[in-house]
Amino acid sequence: MTVFSTPSHKVKIGRISYMNVAPIYFELDQQNGSDWFDILSAPPATLNHKMASGEIDVSPVSTAAYAEHQDDWIILPDLSISCDGPVMSVLLASRCTLKELDGKSVVISDESASAAALLRLIFMENGVKPVISCQKIDPDSGFLPDAEAVLVIGDTALNGKWQASYKYVWDLCGTWKVSTGLPFVFALWAVRKEFARKHPDRVATTLEILNQSKRQGCANMSAITTALQNYSLLDLDILERYFNGLQYDLDKEKLEGLQEFYLKLDQYELIPAPVTLRFFKPSPCFRTEPCFSQACCRP
Repeated sequence: MTVFSTPSHKVKIGRISYMNVAPIYFELDQQNGSDWFDILSAPPATLNHKMASGEIDVSPVSTAAYAEHQDDWIILPDLSISCDGPVMSVLLASRCTLKELDGKSVVISDESASAAALLRLIFMENGVKPVISCQKIDPDSGFLPDAEAVLVIGDTALNGKWQASYKYVWDLCGTWKVSTGLPFVFALWAVRKEFARKHPDRVATTLEILNQSKRQGCANMSAITTALQNYSLLDLDILERYFNGLQYDLDKEKLEGLQEFYLKLDQYELIPAPVTLRFFKPSPCFRTEPCFSQACCRP
């Protein structure tokens, strides 16, 4: 990895505590500590909260959380956790059909705002009004006796137990793809606007570090899946299929999918206001003033 000059204070970087971010943090994980940054690993919802409270400077954030904090956060370009079809790790497991969930109990994982927002959107588009509760889901359970359906995400969704315990299991990203024809973006990398204005050089360097690590990670997927096999206890073929379905850039199609998601959330009043995407843009002048570009998601 390129050697960067050490800032007077370390940059605090968030890391989702799921295996799906392993490619982006590939080179960072090879280091035994750093004089340049500290990494905090936590579930997505926890990172959203710590970004909002100013406890970390740069982090992956749920797309739904960005909608809530768009005035305070700026998106780092070309970084995301996305998919273009079924992804295996965002599942709605149910005892009955989607329509039959009207008025029934549905439990949502408390760890991902984006997955929860997507499910609420799917319910509203289908005219289904379940009784939704939010709680931590035991990854080893595979069954919730008091709920007609459960939303499970991340590593917990990959263990295969949900398909064995419930009659219906929907991959919500597959549902999104069929409905819109577009990719789905779970997470963006963002920086707090206050931090970016004070330290644009550190943000530009952090962006370079993350993108360089991502490039190396995507070039070493075989090593990543082999290492994760022992950690996760999942079969290698499951891990390979899972990572084959994940994408980590933020190209034009993904931005279109993101904009469509925000437009639908706004249409059904699931977010407080229409969303404007604001990007940090490194430039020759970044050492004195950050540059920003905007893309509006208003109808």
